[in-house]
Amino acid sequence: MSFALNVKEELCGVSNPDSSSDFIEVLAMIRYGSEISMSSDGLKLVFSSTSLTILRHFLALLKRFHNVETRIESRIIKQFEEKTTYSLYILSQVDVICEDFGILNKNKLQNEEIIANEAYAKAYLRGAFLCKGSVNDPTGGNYHLEIKCDDEEEIIFLQQVFNIFDLNGKICKRRNHLILYVKDVNLICDFLRIIGSMENVFQIEDAVIKREIHQNISRNLNCELANETKTFQAAKEQMAYIQYLEYNYPLDKLDPKLLLIMKVRKEHMEASFNELLEILKNEYGEEMTKSGLNHRFRKLKEIATAYKKSRDK
Repeated sequence: MSFALNVKEELCGVSNPDSSSDFIEVLAMIRYGSEISMSSDGLKLVFSSTSLTILRHFLALLKRFHNVETRIESRIIKQFEEKTTYSLYILSQVDVICEDFGILNKNKLQNEEIIANEAYAKAYLRGAFLCKGSVNDPTGGNYHLEIKCDDEEEIIFLQQVFNIFDLNGKICKRRNHLILYVKDVNLICDFLRIIGSMENVFQIEDAVIKREIHQNISRNLNCELANETKTFQAAKEQMAYIQYLEYNYPLDKLDPKLLLIMKVRKEHMEASFNELLEILKNEYGEEMTKSGLNHRFRKLKEIATAYKKSRDK
């Protein structure tokens, strides 16, 4: 089962605070999940979903307002993957339902009531998401939640409902559909909290934490690797100057402090500056700062470079 379907099936168990909010959720589900057509027999209303749980949830809510006769059919769709679509045919009271929910002639007063009432707004968002919403699996790290719509006036209204809760939904066009979407993981979590999917909010937050821990570990490992590479390159360069001086320069002319640094570096070729400082302190009683150690290596380089130039003349 996909993460989005998990979210939707959890939402089917969420109860509204009152029957008026139930009405608003049904309204959204009719707008987003139903097709209404006219035939010689009158109006036809069909609600469709790829989830039987969602379809039964819609029917249970609808029957709180209208005792309708129904028929359920299923068909298999083969596109990118095989899916079963369930269709709920409303066989009675279609005219009454359309009138009651203002389906044929949109009731602007309904929209104003939804905007003005937070419980209605939550119910409306839940109904719209159940029918045309999707949310990416958070373990993939690509955070994206969207609701699809084909009506420009409706998608703008849905955006207004989003903005009641500062969700900052954005609209784009994808093929022949209008999409209201959110990409910020915090806003996605806020949206799911608002419509009642708390269990899946915890799942997203857990995935985000695990991803951040993994990224921090990777970053630290990369940093450590970079430091080791830098240490190795520095030691390699230092050894080149030390070996040149040992083979070509009269060592009795060198300061004993420089000779000590040469000795310690030769004996500990892979040691970092911090490790060399510890060795100098513990084994030779020589205390110095990292800057002082760097100065001595720089001095060896200068002597070796100057001596080589003088010999090459």
